[in-house]
Amino acid sequence: MRDLSTLGTNLLKLGTNIAGTVLTYKAMTNKCCPYSSVFQGGMYPMFGGGYTTGLFNPSCDTSYAAQIGYMQGAMDAQRDLLALQASKMNNGEIKTKATKADAVSQNQDTTQGTNFEKATKEMVGEDGSIKDKIFKFMSDTWQSKQKEGKDAENVAKEYKTGVSNLAKSYLMKMDSSSGNKDGYISEEEFVNYTIANDMPKLKSDATEEEKAEYNKNLEAMKTAAKIAFGKLDQNGDKTVDWKETAAMFAAVDADKTNGKYNGEIDAKDFSQISEKLAENGPNQADIQLRAGYKNLFGNYQ
Repeated sequence: MRDLSTLGTNLLKLGTNIAGTVLTYKAMTNKCCPYSSVFQGGMYPMFGGGYTTGLFNPSCDTSYAAQIGYMQGAMDAQRDLLALQASKMNNGEIKTKATKADAVSQNQDTTQGTNFEKATKEMVGEDGSIKDKIFKFMSDTWQSKQKEGKDAENVAKEYKTGVSNLAKSYLMKMDSSSGNKDGYISEEEFVNYTIANDMPKLKSDATEEEKAEYNKNLEAMKTAAKIAFGKLDQNGDKTVDWKETAAMFAAVDADKTNGKYNGEIDAKDFSQISEKLAENGPNQADIQLRAGYKNLFGNYQ
């Protein structure tokens, strides 16, 4: 799959070819307003009329150099548009074109996912304080090679396998407890899972005031879960697959001393990204998720 920079380069080459065509077919310059041919809603329909009057001189300069200059302006505008699109994609404002991953098998072992779930609960105290807790999913041997910079290619492959296995295990853990076991997580399943695991139970003898407060908190949690789901669902297909789940783990796994993955997630990092996932609008969590996906599975175009 091509990334946006490659597409921009190809479009620029196309623009050069078009410029050559202009020089060859001189008939195009015989009329005032050269854009009345290929440029009239044909070659650049996305620009509409606004760019026509700006890029193609209304004074109708028919010189070859002027026409090439106008077309170069069109290509520069296209390149700027692509750069803006890339920026918006990286910060989550628009969805990616990543292909949906295969469904996780119903026979997937969920032990690792269960252990991760348990670890995250131990990361936060009853008073909301963040504890010094680490969830480790890569071996000591792997961590040593990563730290020392040895066998980089195999280290990267092993990491991709390790974080992918964790993602599949955790996704099926969620799907088994709150979903239909189809190997994907829908928004409804994600919300139900979040409530089941994070929402305290309402006391049987709760007062009307306590019930009202509980319902208020419940709605707030549902909203936060939906926002988080929207960020995790990077390609906008209304499901979270195992690759998007793996990207979540990669997003919070980084050794702050050297910027490398270290195969473990600490409570502070997990707490920070969890908070950002629940915030409406593009933020650092989106950028980390996109970077995690690209690092693991390549470009999403």
